[in-house]
Amino acid sequence: MPTIALTNAIAFHHMGESEKFGNVRLWGTIGWIAINWGMSLYLRYWEEIAPGVPHVGDCLLATAVLSLLMGLYCFTLPNTPPSKESLNPYAFLEALKLARNRNFLVLLIISFVVAIELPFYYNLTFLFLTDTVAGVGMVASSANLAMSLGQVAEVGLMLLLGVSLSRWGMKTTILLGILAWPVRYAIFAIGEPMWLIVVAQSLHGICYSFFFVGGMIAVERLSPKDIRASAQGLIVFATNGAGMLIGHFFSGRIHDYYALPEGGYNWAMIFMVPIAITIAAAAFIIYFVESKYREDVAAATA
Repeated sequence: MPTIALTNAIAFHHMGESEKFGNVRLWGTIGWIAINWGMSLYLRYWEEIAPGVPHVGDCLLATAVLSLLMGLYCFTLPNTPPSKESLNPYAFLEALKLARNRNFLVLLIISFVVAIELPFYYNLTFLFLTDTVAGVGMVASSANLAMSLGQVAEVGLMLLLGVSLSRWGMKTTILLGILAWPVRYAIFAIGEPMWLIVVAQSLHGICYSFFFVGGMIAVERLSPKDIRASAQGLIVFATNGAGMLIGHFFSGRIHDYYALPEGGYNWAMIFMVPIAITIAAAAFIIYFVESKYREDVAAATA
């Protein structure tokens, strides 16, 4: 997870134009799709010749190899020394002071709250799709492919992110990203028809592109140049760090609580929880002031 903040900072530093960040970030999404489809086909092969035999360790081995290759590739990245303009060697403390900015604080709080519901998608959707008692009842390889639709949609929406930011502004863009979550969970809670549940996976593209990548751009624009990397680290800590850590424990407890005596789970009740969380986050966006955001961005880049 720390590599997210590092690669974001390097990309923003060398690009210069933050609104084009989506055009770079989409290649991470394409990579996600590539490994998802590859592993799904591999899993389908074993489902046909040796059904019931687990092969989880194979994907972990592939991860190890790819991580090693990515680590070696990092030696080819452009030289990005620490900013010489920094007056405070403890830039992370300066990043914490950004919380005095109302819009930055709102983004930080919303990101933290939204991250709590993310494990309901990442951890439980696959279980919901493959639950043969009370869920959708897909085979594992098909469920894995269905979940990749979120990343497929993400590619197109990442390209539209710059258009959305320039036409509708940061507040509306982030709000659209948040609202896609309760819509998706509501479809999951209804539990049918299967085709709608599969199509609803594509809403993840709006969620991630407009909310998370939009938020990364907002943080970049609001931060003074010498602490931008630390500001990215702070927002990643709030989301992929503290928020998702709490969400992992919380979603697991909710999942176990709604286990059914006859087997399976009460998925409708499970998905009502992230619906409530995301609606609360969407309501909090009223404290984000677009006009003040534009003033702060102008001041930060002056």
